[in-house]
Amino acid sequence: MAAEGQARQLSKMGSRVLMCFCSITTNAPGFKIMAEEKRVAEPDNGILATRRSRVAEVAQIRDESYTGSLEWQAVLRITSSHGFAKSALLSNFLRYVCEKKLQGRVGEITEQQIGTQAFGRPAAYNPGDDNIVRNYARILRQRLEDFYTEEGHDEALRIVIPRGSYIPHFEQQTLHREDSQGPVATSTNLPPALPIAQSYEGNDQPKGAEPLWRSRKTGTIVAVTVVLLIFALYAGRRIWVAYHPDVYTEFWNEVLTPGRSNVVVLADSGLGVLQDLTGARIGLHEYAFGDTSSLSTAFAHRYPEASFGIDRFKNLTSTADVHSLLDLVGLPQFAAATPRVRSAQEVHMDDLSASNAIIVGGPRANPWGDLYEPTSDFRLEIPGEYRASQLDARVVINKNPKAGEASRYSNGFNSEEGYVNHSILSFLPSLDGHGHVLIFRGGNMGATQATADFATDRLSMEPILKQARNPDGTLRPFEVLLETRVIGASSPKAQVLLVHYK
Repeated sequence: MAAEGQARQLSKMGSRVLMCFCSITTNAPGFKIMAEEKRVAEPDNGILATRRSRVAEVAQIRDESYTGSLEWQAVLRITSSHGFAKSALLSNFLRYVCEKKLQGRVGEITEQQIGTQAFGRPAAYNPGDDNIVRNYARILRQRLEDFYTEEGHDEALRIVIPRGSYIPHFEQQTLHREDSQGPVATSTNLPPALPIAQSYEGNDQPKGAEPLWRSRKTGTIVAVTVVLLIFALYAGRRIWVAYHPDVYTEFWNEVLTPGRSNVVVLADSGLGVLQDLTGARIGLHEYAFGDTSSLSTAFAHRYPEASFGIDRFKNLTSTADVHSLLDLVGLPQFAAATPRVRSAQEVHMDDLSASNAIIVGGPRANPWGDLYEPTSDFRLEIPGEYRASQLDARVVINKNPKAGEASRYSNGFNSEEGYVNHSILSFLPSLDGHGHVLIFRGGNMGATQATADFATDRLSMEPILKQARNPDGTLRPFEVLLETRVIGASSPKAQVLLVHYK
């Protein structure tokens, strides 16, 4: 009962995003579909009993010998901080790996064990198909950096999880303190005494006044003046930033504008899967009117023995799109603009005609990006039916090549660097011309997620945005062709190939 109550408490700690894969197998040879369903919030009564017990087991302390250590107390302070208190999964992740490290059982700190013990995955799950641990490890490292920058800046211990490993390190932080005492003068530093005439000093003779710098009143005045000066500088900087935002802040102010309609359109992953399986294509016109008859016919023809139809593929989204949304939610402009988040199949033309929009997904999974292709310099082409041998056929067409640029950029496999993929980041005018649309288009999940990561990374975006900035501070439209190297199910940081300014 205690374990069940603790799991119920964990599930109430803020909204969270849960993903599960849907696996559908028919009698057709080699037919296997895996997709991940996004659930923004899971009610308490929806948690399976086995998962409750597993999550509760992680939350409980199994070895009392280390609970009084400085390292474990540091873990508890972190999981109670602002960045962790609302994320049960991140707290479970950190507690599990630190507990095993303090118990001396680092051999149990593996992706498989973290997935089952901290995220409630079944014991037989395959980390190669489900990369939740790798994705959350990236978020965990960033949250730890944020903690030590803000709430934990004066912590004596620092917890570090190096990239490429899940084993935590406990490091001493060096707190820089200036010595307030200056050097003391000694007799060897004093000049030799000069001969003076003999004099007499009576007890009633007035002595010299106390030096001004020793006066307590003067010290108080100086301290108050310094505090007021610091406050004035801070307030002045806030005012300056409010009226003169940096280019990265201005960019997101134009993408997510308070007082204007804003919408985030996530991909319809089921639509992309169906087109890959059947080779049929559905255009934006049919999709906008809900006409999927061509897909139904093609699916029934290709899989006549299937006991289900294409409705089974509805309400699916990819892990990449979910994490792209998490990147956006972390922006301060997201909370200020309060955009609507919609799946592509829930969107109508009226939602985009007079709105700012962020469109996530390639041309198959999110046809709404085709609305803006006439103003785009790049087009992503994907072959018809999915075949492993056709991966290299995916190509980006450069419709307006400049000097030194190619007209086609093809994907390809490199044995040393993995699969080379391309994606497009577009910052274009909205349909009504009074706002902007931001589009993340990739040939697969990894490329789409890498594009969203690039757009939400200040250091990556600032050089591009500085070139796009007009004299009045506004930004002109631009597009970026990115190259990613997919390794396994994820993509490292994207690299810039081309930038076109409008």
